[in-house]
Amino acid sequence: MYSARNIPELLELVDEAIFELEEMAFCMDEEMEDELADLVPHCRQMADYLKSLRQDIGNGTHRFAEKELEYVPLVRRLRQVLPFHALLEDINRIQLYGRLR
Repeated sequence: MYSARNIPELLELVDEAIFELEEMAFCMDEEMEDELADLVPHCRQMADYLKSLRQDIGNGTHRFAEKELEYVPLVRRLRQVLPFHALLEDINRIQLYGRLR
């Protein structure tokens, strides 16, 4: 389970998730016959969303504990093929409970 006690730690988790999504998209893009190639746009979309979320958190404009993050339904659907799904789910859990110092 991933956790963050404060905003800088949460930003590190978001950065890690962005890296994982972009790396997965890059690898799938390189292997064109990969059966997961249709996931590339989804990975990029989630990475773009997380970049926007990161900026909002960093600016102090993000509101915690209001609702699940946008990418959660997609992560739940793709859970079996995303090796880092726990990271994405834990970022959402932090979002929902908003317990950061």
